[in-house]
Amino acid sequence: MIVRGLLVVSLLIWLVTLDDVFSTLLLSLLCIFVLCYQGFGFINFKRAFYALAWFVLPILVLHGFFTPGTMVQYPFYLPMSEEGLLRGLSLSAQIGAVFFSALVISRLFTKDEWLSFIDCTGYGAAMKPFIYLIAEIRSEMMSLLAEQKKTWLNMQNRWLKLPSLLVLVIQQMVYVAKSEASHLWHDWDVTMLPTKHDAVQYWSSKDAMYLIAVTLGWLSFWMV
Repeated sequence: MIVRGLLVVSLLIWLVTLDDVFSTLLLSLLCIFVLCYQGFGFINFKRAFYALAWFVLPILVLHGFFTPGTMVQYPFYLPMSEEGLLRGLSLSAQIGAVFFSALVISRLFTKDEWLSFIDCTGYGAAMKPFIYLIAEIRSEMMSLLAEQKKTWLNMQNRWLKLPSLLVLVIQQMVYVAKSEASHLWHDWDVTMLPTKHDAVQYWSSKDAMYLIAVTLGWLSFWMV
């Protein structure tokens, strides 16, 4: 756990101090390397890059069109400024580094270790109902979204029916959230009983690779 804590602190320091595109891209590559070691599969990477694209593309387009400067001439003319594209690229690289660093941090500790940390803060009793609800609601909503997506793909004129379908999905999500909260309230005495978590591991089989990642990261940080 000590090495993983050191990796968390190192990632936070690098995110705060690194401000150029090259160094933030190096940090993103380091996080991708750690995620591969953690067993982050190809499908998960595909989803992650797809979600990240929704943040990156609007930033590049908006900065490119609305930042004054020299228009892009090569390899072909674009009605975007070079300064805007560079600024958008820098911001996109920082968002990517934050995104992949958050993925790494979220997978560093087990569920029992996270709950042990929360209990140590003194807010465990207050946060446990929300953690329980998030887990239950997430599974229900993922199945609901998958079902509604299949229904939408089989519709005639599906793009015209999309707004009404989205309203229906939101209503169903609110109903699911209320139902799970009601179930939690009725089963409060059973669900909210204090649980005994597994002992925190101070050294795990993956800590050696995390130590290598920390070392490579600090060497790159000092060299850059």
